[in-house]
Amino acid sequence: MRVWHQSLISILCQKHLCAAWRESLGMLDIITENKKGYSMHPATIEWKQCPDKLWDRMKLIRDEMLRRGYHPKELPPRPADTIFKPVEWQSISEQIKRLKEKRQTIKSCKCKI
Repeated sequence: MRVWHQSLISILCQKHLCAAWRESLGMLDIITENKKGYSMHPATIEWKQCPDKLWDRMKLIRDEMLRRGYHPKELPPRPADTIFKPVEWQSISEQIKRLKEKRQTIKSCKCKI
């Protein structure tokens, strides 16, 4: 489950941007509909405390997709606000490191890092 840091969204290649969109949609389903898949993943546990913040991140991802001319599906309804803030289970420097590793192993990756 990879919902990249908001400051990385604009530099993601098509493959990673679309994957972030799909995974965040799936994660929101797991959280709001009590589905079992990946429900114990550290990122899911983190975002479970604040699904409204996950939705905000999804909006940024979708906005970037629209800016690039993609045609993502509509956002699901926004969950109720929560008082918790997520504790990033991976820091932005760890996420950048992961993107660099992916770029080396996935030749089609065009992330601008």
